[in-house]
Amino acid sequence: MAAKAFPQPARRIAIGIKRVSLLKQVGNYSFDGQGNKFALLAEKYDCEIPPELQIEDKGYSGTDFNRPSIKLAKAQIRAGIANAVAFPWLDRFARDVEGGLALIREFRELDAQVLLGDLGWYRDEGSFRFQMNIHLSVAQYQRDDIADKSRWGVLAKLAKGLAHYGAPYGWHMVTAREIAARAMNAGQPVPSGKPQNFYERVLEELDVVRLAGELALAGGREGSLRGICRELAARGIPSPSGKPEWNPRHLCYIVHDETYSTGIWHYGKRQYMKPQKMRDPEAERHSVKTSFQMRERDQWSGSLALPGGGIWTTDEHAAIMEAVERNGRASVGKPAKPAAEGGRQALLSNLCVCGATVIEGEKKGEPCGYAMAPWQGSRVRLDGTRYMGYRCTHRDRVYNHHLCDAHSIAADLLEPAIWQGTKEAVCDELDELITRHYGALSTRADEAMLGKLREERKRKDAKRREAMRLQIEADDDADKAEYAGMVAKYKTELALLDRRIAATSTETESERFDTKTIQREARTAFQTEDPAEQRAILLDWVKQVRYAHGEATITICVRMSVNCKRGEHDVSNKHILLTKTVRVAA
Repeated sequence: MAAKAFPQPARRIAIGIKRVSLLKQVGNYSFDGQGNKFALLAEKYDCEIPPELQIEDKGYSGTDFNRPSIKLAKAQIRAGIANAVAFPWLDRFARDVEGGLALIREFRELDAQVLLGDLGWYRDEGSFRFQMNIHLSVAQYQRDDIADKSRWGVLAKLAKGLAHYGAPYGWHMVTAREIAARAMNAGQPVPSGKPQNFYERVLEELDVVRLAGELALAGGREGSLRGICRELAARGIPSPSGKPEWNPRHLCYIVHDETYSTGIWHYGKRQYMKPQKMRDPEAERHSVKTSFQMRERDQWSGSLALPGGGIWTTDEHAAIMEAVERNGRASVGKPAKPAAEGGRQALLSNLCVCGATVIEGEKKGEPCGYAMAPWQGSRVRLDGTRYMGYRCTHRDRVYNHHLCDAHSIAADLLEPAIWQGTKEAVCDELDELITRHYGALSTRADEAMLGKLREERKRKDAKRREAMRLQIEADDDADKAEYAGMVAKYKTELALLDRRIAATSTETESERFDTKTIQREARTAFQTEDPAEQRAILLDWVKQVRYAHGEATITICVRMSVNCKRGEHDVSNKHILLTKTVRVAA
């Protein structure tokens, strides 16, 4: 009697995935070695890994599970081209335990087998999962260990005053290769060994930064970030990336970088992260962490004094940042309809925010905080004007209904109330508002925190003096440079502590404001009835208007030296923020 024949399982055809972490590794023999490994694995585990099904990930991290090879492998498995996926070694598969386990589940949901190097085919057994978790943990530890050692190596390098990659726009790091090339071009002997990198100033780039600051202080729409970008492009000045157009966001980083006022470059200011909503998720990218956020200052890793120092004083830098913010408010919004069509300019454009309560969504019950945008009616009224109002922009874009309990407010009601309230606060009630402001500061001051800040300042100041003494006594130039960097570092930290102490204590009250001069200049300015001049004056004085249900809270910025004329700024930037609440007639 013939033996009964049982159906044999289909032969496994696997997609082989190779990976190297850095693009500079593409030219070596890593991919060839991984291909040879696939040949051994195919023979050992009875499967096929055809060369045409071997995919290469060039320069992708083992923590990125959205890399192109993974997407392509899933698509080919769904199409029936293969029924398995193979990795030459486990660390080529993943360097993250949680992400690796999730990826295996995704392949198994597609009815695909997973070959993990010499561990073999994935099996849903306790012993196999135990081995796999250990190998994944080791791979993740190796990655974290390499990153940690690299970070400590950079800190040791900075502590010796040596250059490291990542200097800001306006400085250039001269590498060992450049040093050798310069020596050869000058007919001098090439330095032996490995020359140390160093920074040098790029005067052309620093002139561009100075120009950006001057354009910001000039005021107007041309002094906003977009206006400065347009002007730089019109002058034929290339961006830091070499493109003819400037990106306002990149220019914002340059303008706000304190390196241009302190001359000190800080390492580790940002931490890169994966954004919650990935823009263009199908795009090929070598880094999952395409966004970043600034770390707290006490978490910055190290600092280094750059040659030549900064190009602005601290007060000038603060004035430039304030001017950029103010010019941005002036340039936002659609242009007003022509007066011949009954239109007019909105005085409070980009100054109003909604103070109503959110009634839908995750932030239900919280203050709205969205901008209130001006809008004009489509029909001309009998008096030849159009209706203008302000309404909250927090609404459902699909069903076009508001997500907070705010209502539109007519510009004829809101604008005169804000103008009159600001005028009264500045011209008549300034002394009273300043006294109330400092009284509130005194009430909120935490004496225990204030004592800690003052003790910390004493310690930092002692360290600064000690570093200055060591700098004077040092004989070696390298030691002098190291101590000079320490002095600059402590000087910056002391300035920050002084600002924190001033904000926490009532010591700021000693900075008396010349209220009589301020009010005299303000009364002259507030007499105008020209809407364009009124708009400029409100931009000078008003930081924000928060409106809700017939009540508006005006945040007024009062500087120690104020000139209400458009485009003039106080470079000292010493100011306080006062608030005044006004009723808006319904």
